[in-house]
Amino acid sequence: MIRTRRGLMQPLIAAMLVGVFYVLLKKEDAPVEVLGAGVPEFIPGRWSSEEAWRWQMDHGWVVGGNYVPISAINQLEMWQADTWDPDQINKELGWANKVGMNTMRVFLHDKMYTSEKTVFLDRVDAFLDICKNNNIKPILVLFDACWRGVSSLGTQPTPIPHTHNPGWVQSPDYELLFDESRWDELRAYVLNTVDRFKKDDRILFWDVYNEPNNNDLDFQLIPHKVKESPIPEGANPRTKLRQVFKLLAKTFEWARSVQPVQPISGAIWGPMIPEDTSNTWDAKFTKMLLESSDIVTFHNYDSVEDIEIYASRLLRYKRPIICTEYMARGYNSKLLTVLPYLKKMGIGAVNWGLVDGKSQTSYPWESWKSNWDARPLIWHHDIFWSNGTAYDEQETDLIKDLMSKPTNYQR
Repeated sequence: MIRTRRGLMQPLIAAMLVGVFYVLLKKEDAPVEVLGAGVPEFIPGRWSSEEAWRWQMDHGWVVGGNYVPISAINQLEMWQADTWDPDQINKELGWANKVGMNTMRVFLHDKMYTSEKTVFLDRVDAFLDICKNNNIKPILVLFDACWRGVSSLGTQPTPIPHTHNPGWVQSPDYELLFDESRWDELRAYVLNTVDRFKKDDRILFWDVYNEPNNNDLDFQLIPHKVKESPIPEGANPRTKLRQVFKLLAKTFEWARSVQPVQPISGAIWGPMIPEDTSNTWDAKFTKMLLESSDIVTFHNYDSVEDIEIYASRLLRYKRPIICTEYMARGYNSKLLTVLPYLKKMGIGAVNWGLVDGKSQTSYPWESWKSNWDARPLIWHHDIFWSNGTAYDEQETDLIKDLMSKPTNYQR
């Protein structure tokens, strides 16, 4: 979602990460074992590759977008009672269904469960009905390490004009992430949410944590545009990664304990290629994600040539693969080139964005740091204008065409 690989944030974060080599759980000096051949085929609770492929054959090739309705600036505005907009959601998912999309990646939020409990889960249930009526099986995301780490319920911020995704919020927020004495709240959220829907065939799979090794903090992002509340004392990119690593492990454990019929996964992300064996945070997160996920998921906003290299190194795991974030047109990550390759390889494809709305993700990442006065001619993300017209009919025609053809999987 937030790119540090080749974008404007690389110099800031690279400087902070030089020399950072940590291992948790009393293994500070232990090296990370070689990925690939060293990753076990089966670990406790994890699906076997045979189970994963049965799931893939039952569901077929999946194509969709990361979704928030045009009326919502973030996850909270999507789900709160006062701004919950089922009619608009049904309209937008209808546009997706019409062009052949069959999934949406949708972000939940711990604050919603903590404040409303079953009322929130009832709203999720209603959302799943809307999805089913539009032939869409969503991916439900439990936690998110990206963007603004300070948030509150109630009225959400007004969009900063001409700025990419200006109101997106992390889950949990910094206050809760750095206070482990309150993690029982997060445990209750995960256990009760997954348990409520653990046998629900309207859900495609559970995505435990969006880009957990994305170590952004608010002071690194658009400081001239956003004035945040103070972050917790001692919070910095290093300490954030440590806390998220602990929570990621617990989230896999909590979700797995409920034994859902849907697969559980977490996407690998970032500059680290899966062959990296160094004792770095990226290597640690990638190792945990690959060893703990039933199906392999990843994010990549590079060209199709780079995605080919990246994906080829994931095929060794002999499991279904889904790219759950791609498409940044101005960075040469284009639906028209990437989607045919993913289809050829039998890799699922979920681009960022569906409809251009309050999240303003048609604007590029660099709009955080520079001033824009109009929407770019080349949209960064999103498929549709707010009236349902396709941004590029070649893209929507390609989705229809590829969805009509058989898929060969690389087993």
